Amino acid sequence: MAGIVILVGHYIDFFNMIMPSSVGDHWFIGISEISSVLFFLGLFIFVVFTALTKAPLLPKRNPYIEESKHFHY
Repeated sequence: MAGIVILVGHYIDFFNMIMPSSVGDHWFIGISEISSVLFFLGLFIFVVFTALTKAPLLPKRNPYIEESKHFHY
């Protein structure tokens, strides 16, 4: 959660540094800004979940794996 807040704050910081000097008083957050954030968010989620599907869900050579499968709370 902290990483998301830092990334959003960093994006807003750069947006506020660049946009007022390039377009003056007539700047706004439009469809291109929103779509670029959604694109990179989707790309990040795709890459992470693709990497997670290739990783094994159970650890290999864990001596306690059978014991943990039969554990009842």
